[in-house]
Amino acid sequence: MHELAILSEESLISKRIWECLDDEDKSRAAKIGKQDIDFALERLVWSGILQTDERELAEREFKRFIFLIGMGVRPIAMISPKIDELWHQLVLFTQRYQAFCFDTVGFFVHHTPETPTEPIPVEAASNCFDAYECVYGNVPSIWFDRMGQDLKDFYAQRPLGRKPHVRWSGWTGEESRKFDGLARLRSLSQSVPR
Repeated sequence: MHELAILSEESLISKRIWECLDDEDKSRAAKIGKQDIDFALERLVWSGILQTDERELAEREFKRFIFLIGMGVRPIAMISPKIDELWHQLVLFTQRYQAFCFDTVGFFVHHTPETPTEPIPVEAASNCFDAYECVYGNVPSIWFDRMGQDLKDFYAQRPLGRKPHVRWSGWTGEESRKFDGLARLRSLSQSVPR
């Protein structure tokens, strides 16, 4: 089992933000970092979706996404095709995924695919980028793997004013805390010198 470091150069949380988190948030980060998701990563390598040398990065980025959900960022879109594939693999292992969710964020994180009658709003993608950059800095290139250049260019221009011609998946946040997680993360990020 691989355990993701909580605080290191390639960590789940930056030292700068870690110092501002309360004990509950630190506990959540530790729980997420300790979760074993090798079973899902192995399937992605086996199927050719991930290269062996991408496993740790994909794991870190998925766990970072889950931490944002645990912090109350909602709605939030999963804009990365590659990281979304990891989420799909986890969901297929229903009992393990349920345990992962309850053990880390305390509730079941529904993977909500976009449909014509239930679109994922632009706000959800903006929230993903804004929260990610507040906590972790620049979004790594793995988030943009398997995207065409036009879509990469679209995401590079922010704020996002409209939705691109792709289908996102995401999480609505209906089961979560009843506060604005993104506003809290922005406040934390601004309170600590860079």
